[in-house]
Amino acid sequence: LRTGGQARVFTTEAVDRAFAATLLASSGADAFICANDKIAADLVEHFTALGVGVPADVLVAGVDDCGVASTVDVGLTTARQPCEALAEAALELMLGRLRTRRMPARQVLLEAPVIIRGSTLRPAA
Repeated sequence: LRTGGQARVFTTEAVDRAFAATLLASSGADAFICANDKIAADLVEHFTALGVGVPADVLVAGVDDCGVASTVDVGLTTARQPCEALAEAALELMLGRLRTRRMPARQVLLEAPVIIRGSTLRPAA
């Protein structure tokens, strides 16, 4: 979350209505990127119950593109995790480590396409 040019990170396992209200009041932000789609869906639900429009008043996005993303009334924008590619890369790295015990650490980058849905599409003015 970026406010006044500074990034602020809020972490929670569960989003409740009081947290959503506090988050809005204390941050001044108009967009939220959540750690996963479940948290993003909960945030949308609580914002809506508080009378805050998504996406009219705030934008919300998640990460993983799990089934929850399609259950949000406005449709949840998300970054799709490449689960199959993640599993293949992990297996390849583990097998390589078994073959070569002193294999140096490697960085593996995989694409995570952003799936744009209604939660980040502002209505036309």
